[in-house]
Amino acid sequence: QQGELDNIQRTCEEILKDINDAPDGTLNITNITDRITEVNGKISNFEKRYSIDNVNDINDYFCRRLQVTNTQLGNTTNLKDYQLSQVNDLAHGDKLSNEGGDKLVYALKLKDGAEKGQNDNLDRNNYLVTKSITIRGIGNEVFKDIQGLNKVTLDESIYFVGDDAFHGCTNLQSAYLPYAYIIGDRAFKGCEKLEDLTLIGSDDSGDINHLTMIGTQAFDGCASLKEVSFPNSLTDIGPAAFAKCSSLEHFNIKASAKIWPFAFYDCINLSNEDDEHQYYSTNSNATIQIGLGTFAVSSGNAESARNLTEFAYPERQLKMIDDAALFQTAAGSFLAYVVSEGHYGATHSDPKNEFMYDYTLANRKYLDHVTFSPNMGLYSSEPANKVKIPDNTLAGCENLGYVTFGQLSYTGTMCNAVTYDTEQADTDNDGETLFQDIKNTNFYVEGPGYYSKSSAVTYVISTPREITRYASTNVSDQVPYKFLDVNENNQQVTYIEDTKGSFLATLVDTNDDKTTATLVSYSTLGTPEYCRLTVPNKIGDYTITSVAPGCFEQIKQHVVELVIEDGVQIEKIEEDAFKGCEGLLQVKIGNCVREIGNGAFSGCKKLENVYFSHPENISDDESADAWANAMIIGEDAFKTNSDYLTFHGPIHAGYAPYEYAMKATNTLSENSKKNICYKEVAPGNLTVMIDK
Repeated sequence: QQGELDNIQRTCEEILKDINDAPDGTLNITNITDRITEVNGKISNFEKRYSIDNVNDINDYFCRRLQVTNTQLGNTTNLKDYQLSQVNDLAHGDKLSNEGGDKLVYALKLKDGAEKGQNDNLDRNNYLVTKSITIRGIGNEVFKDIQGLNKVTLDESIYFVGDDAFHGCTNLQSAYLPYAYIIGDRAFKGCEKLEDLTLIGSDDSGDINHLTMIGTQAFDGCASLKEVSFPNSLTDIGPAAFAKCSSLEHFNIKASAKIWPFAFYDCINLSNEDDEHQYYSTNSNATIQIGLGTFAVSSGNAESARNLTEFAYPERQLKMIDDAALFQTAAGSFLAYVVSEGHYGATHSDPKNEFMYDYTLANRKYLDHVTFSPNMGLYSSEPANKVKIPDNTLAGCENLGYVTFGQLSYTGTMCNAVTYDTEQADTDNDGETLFQDIKNTNFYVEGPGYYSKSSAVTYVISTPREITRYASTNVSDQVPYKFLDVNENNQQVTYIEDTKGSFLATLVDTNDDKTTATLVSYSTLGTPEYCRLTVPNKIGDYTITSVAPGCFEQIKQHVVELVIEDGVQIEKIEEDAFKGCEGLLQVKIGNCVREIGNGAFSGCKKLENVYFSHPENISDDESADAWANAMIIGEDAFKTNSDYLTFHGPIHAGYAPYEYAMKATNTLSENSKKNICYKEVAPGNLTVMIDK
């Protein structure tokens, strides 16, 4: 071994002597290079055979006084001021090696304190280079899984970031990328500490807007990212681009763009828009397209997604992304990844590819208000082709309070090209409807009341209003619709419609607090049949406090049972309200009714049973005066002309229903001698009749 080392040392000394003794400019570089290569080979073989790794690398001795003419260097370069320096991979803390892994990599570096030659080209770390090279992009996987990286700044020469370029850099905290035109698939996926992301820069000329496309899962799992603003140049936010960014609160899209499927999936901290944070551009010409599950959360994270309570689709959402072939091309096998995360069906039979833009808000169970774009769909004054809102758009939004189509208004074309499935109109026959998962009993829909058909003075019922008449939820067979209309004084007031079987109830706002309303009319839908009419305590979020005269006039011939629920704040049934209602068999009077007007049920020939609830706020041990004040029944209120009539309720002296039944002159008709039978409710269960 020693003999071999001595031989290597002698060869090195001979090479150095030839270098030192050669006059400037006369050294045979080719000969010296060949000899150095030969010595390096000997050293390498020696280290391999004897597993010795501490032999000094002789490259440190060469080129110390070397002067060489090289056309690649541009001119004569004096290398006396340079030293060969081992090149390190700073991120990994390793020495760089060549492809074989057996030789260290060296580069010429200017010595400390030395001055470079006039024609020398140096990089920013003072390494000698043959020429300057402009880097245009970061290649695929170049910095993947590098844990020592905490900041990335790309200057104006960088046009793209390749696929997986910084994937898994878990300590990366800041990325400055305004000059990049394309950010590749999974480029920053899993950078869990990334919190400072800059996509818009600025210089003396103004904002820097270069970025056009963000790839699939580009920032998937960046759990520390709280806010992102996109440049005007952006056209595509790729599938799951910001999925599982669990801290993301706000984003801002400044121009027209496609938001591809699951772009913001499982972003559980998304928050409401406000004056400082707007999701979409206010530019009236900017259009947004939205794909499958864009803002959905997985069922396992539904409880955590509490901050987003109000959501508005973009102002000009002209068409949702529904091109299945394009979706598959853009997302590849990504759909399988998402299907495994939620309750989205792996297959979908809808021939219109509805699945490709469904589930956009799925499992957002704390949403209270959703507004659909007024310009959704390509509308005209008389729309022929409707744009359907997919059945599962609101899947899992069980606490939703109300939905707005465009805005609450009297008339307009907004949302008039939009449709959605109801049980009565299930266009794809899949048994799914838009409001099927909503469990809020006060849920309602609002929007325009009418749209102009062919002239400014010809109005027809708006499409959302018409469809909602047949809508239902998980807990109710009807959905109220709120709109503006003109009253008898030509003033716009808030109306609420609610379908009750074959009946349509209309309410009018009674004060400015938008919480109470007057029930003004009932009308029939389609071909009505005899059915039950229930007057509820609330319709939508409105409490009914009164009933207008003539409210039941249009439908009373079709009612077989009238139910005024307990708690309904209707104090009076107006005079003649159900007069001549010949099909009425049974009436239930709620505990808040204080007065029944003259002739209210006169002429109801088939009416046989009237049930009175225990009056509100009166106990059984109250005085006769208190019971007398509980209710007033007008003259001939129950002159029904029926064969039999029984009142059901509490028995107390002074209580109007009992006193009315016990009055001998209160016969069932003018010519009849029959009086009203009175049956006490449990636990007394007494039956009382006048003894004639």
